Amino acid sequence: MQRQLEELSETLQFPSLGDTEVLLANPSLVGSLVSDECHSKPGTSPCRREDFFDLRKEDSVKNYSRKHFEDHAGNKQDRIIPKEVCSLPSALDSLNEILTEKLWSRNVILFLDYDGTLAPIVDDPDRAFLPEETKTALLKLTELGIPVAIVSGRARRKIQNFVNIDTLYYAGSHGFDICGPNGYIVPHQVAGDTLPVLGEAAEIIKEQIVQKYPGASMEDNILSKTLHYRRCSPNIIPELEKKLDNILDCFPQLQKTYGKCVFEIRPKFDWDKGKAVEWLLSALAMNSPDVVPIYIGDDRTDEDAFQVVVKKGVAIIVADESEYATFANFRLKDPSEVRKFLFQFWISKVQTVASKMSCGKSLSNCQSC
Repeated sequence: MQRQLEELSETLQFPSLGDTEVLLANPSLVGSLVSDECHSKPGTSPCRREDFFDLRKEDSVKNYSRKHFEDHAGNKQDRIIPKEVCSLPSALDSLNEILTEKLWSRNVILFLDYDGTLAPIVDDPDRAFLPEETKTALLKLTELGIPVAIVSGRARRKIQNFVNIDTLYYAGSHGFDICGPNGYIVPHQVAGDTLPVLGEAAEIIKEQIVQKYPGASMEDNILSKTLHYRRCSPNIIPELEKKLDNILDCFPQLQKTYGKCVFEIRPKFDWDKGKAVEWLLSALAMNSPDVVPIYIGDDRTDEDAFQVVVKKGVAIIVADESEYATFANFRLKDPSEVRKFLFQFWISKVQTVASKMSCGKSLSNCQSC
């Protein structure tokens, strides 16, 4: 099976944008999953339980102290210093600076989280609908030839149904499942053993947690599971988390990560939204100095992507003026400000394109404007 997957990955072609309908398989990820050395013992994975930051508040995923970030070995190596959210400039107020200093005469690719970024967070995750005005902004950006990717922890098909725009890229399940425009799919491969293990763990979680703790619910993201506790009484959450940890102790192939009032249950290997962004940039031939990535997100899981993007582009966290650390370099308050930013960004690009066209440059060549 290993050789078959390697042969498959070698035959894939990754042309640049245009009529591209790609995507994507990750040979290194596939290899780590199907090899005999797949993470079968506690403590042998590079993505260990103790690598995750402790929460300062149990109902928020983003309240980390500066010390937690600075002490993390990976952060030391990358030498990216986190800042408090309240100290970040507004991306709306700084749009001219972003355009002139970071984006001038360079191509742009937009990466966007969904829940809490494009759509407001709601009690019922099945009703997290995309506002029509935001959908219009996304359509207008793609009409200018700007590639837009939705990167979410949710199942890819569910996000596609919410957004319903064929010209976008969709990375679901934290980037394990990716498809390009017009629905062409080459999802990341996972080991045959992983899905049954996830399913077995999910059944136990449903029986021992969802059915016993009022307000708890389980969302199936195919390649990950999400345990929602937003509707639970706050005083039962520590007990609920302890019960979940006890269950996952029996499944060393899986790990728990944090989200906004959710616990994510995922396969235990080194893959996250940051890796998904890097993979997309490389696969789309956009990992070059003349391309500026913009990533907008609101969750702990987006911090991995911020660390990748902030080195060469624009990382925007969606949050109020709270005092917690982030790797983003700009801030927006809520999904309504995200929508305003997207529209204003589109208007600025239209104006630049019009100026270039008046000089005889065709619209098709103006993505770098």
